[in-house]
Amino acid sequence: MCTIILLVLVTIKDSRVRDKTESLRHEVEVLQRENKELRQRIEELRSEKEVLEQLEEWLEKWDVEEFEATAYTLACGTGDGYTATMTRPQVQHTIAVDPEVVPLGSWVYIKDLGWRRAEDTGGAIRGQRIDIFMERRDRAMRWGRRQVTAIYMGVE
Repeated sequence: MCTIILLVLVTIKDSRVRDKTESLRHEVEVLQRENKELRQRIEELRSEKEVLEQLEEWLEKWDVEEFEATAYTLACGTGDGYTATMTRPQVQHTIAVDPEVVPLGSWVYIKDLGWRRAEDTGGAIRGQRIDIFMERRDRAMRWGRRQVTAIYMGVE
């Protein structure tokens, strides 16, 4: 009888040990999976941090300012059909700027218009002024004079 009781107790203890061991194995597997996921997330965050630092460095070089914007056509210039950078002005591309504010050749983002290239200058374009090239006089006249927000890389 004692042997049977002892055998039952050993079996119960063995079963509990197996259950505990299996439970611990499961916990270890879960922790290993979580550890792997956390390591992946840490790598993702490191990459995001690098991108954000690069973006911050890039953004520090750009200015955001209000400009008075007018429009011009080929008839407004010297009549030779070339910009100050010796390119032909293009609609939805060319703008005239003060090169002491916006360097010639720079890309300028004008809110509600998109990207334009600073390729020209003009006699009246000084300081915070932008002249937007348009192909027709009636469109330039309709544009008139208005304030725009521009993002550009300023002169250092």
